Amino acid sequence: MRFNKGLQIIGLFFIIVSIIAIVYASKTIMNRNDAITNIQLSNTTQISSISTSQSSNPESAANNIKSLKNHSEFDIVIPFGDGAPGIRTTYFTPTTLHIHAGDTVKWINKDTVSHTVTAMAFNSGLIWPTGSTEGPSTYSHTFAIPGVYVYFCQIHPYMGGIVYVDTQETQREISSNSPGGNNIMDVKIEIPQNAAYDTNYGPMFIPSGAHVPFGSQITFTNRDYVAHTATATDGTFDTSTLQPGQSKTFILDERQGTITYFCRIHPWMQAIITVDPPSPAFAQKISQ
Repeated sequence: MRFNKGLQIIGLFFIIVSIIAIVYASKTIMNRNDAITNIQLSNTTQISSISTSQSSNPESAANNIKSLKNHSEFDIVIPFGDGAPGIRTTYFTPTTLHIHAGDTVKWINKDTVSHTVTAMAFNSGLIWPTGSTEGPSTYSHTFAIPGVYVYFCQIHPYMGGIVYVDTQETQREISSNSPGGNNIMDVKIEIPQNAAYDTNYGPMFIPSGAHVPFGSQITFTNRDYVAHTATATDGTFDTSTLQPGQSKTFILDERQGTITYFCRIHPWMQAIITVDPPSPAFAQKISQ
């Protein structure tokens, strides 16, 4: 009798332990499922939030893509004959280029000799003729900062070009009577204040890329606080030293095409003048 009662007590104990274990296991499974559900809900909320953020500002995403696609590449050709003085009157094609910040310019050497593209902001080194096995025949530069970039060839310094990056420049050309009484173009070029700072990206002469008729009168005036010169690389003109406030005038009737010039005191200051061919009437007049 006592033996049967003991078995009953042991059986009841095991039943109670089993019930407790089942309850504990059920709660653990439920808590685990709740945690998984919460994680799924959290991830769904985050994904939804990201999607909403992107869809709520589609213009921003479109502008980012557009800004990448908007950057353009422009080619400038160094034509055959640029390396021989007198064969051509303009160098680099095109000589003048207007672009935006972020755009890239690629120079392509189609001449039979090497050239460089040298400016205050960049230097190509040797650009070899197309087909050469000695080195590259192209050079590319991306313009990140707005400004006026005048460049020339170190090997053939009469060659020059200009790139305007998000910059417009007034030519400041005035038709007037010259001191001799002839009605010709009177071109004013100024050296602006603080032009000598080598951290500037132009203009260092205003205008940096004057375009004038053959036979024009050109006057350089120093508006800076220090002395400067305007010296043509081919010897067409040289103002010698201009003190602040001084001017010097020349008549451009010796040659046509692109004339590169610089300041001998601050050689990073560079500019170009493009002289148009003489008109038939002017050509007949100077031939008499």
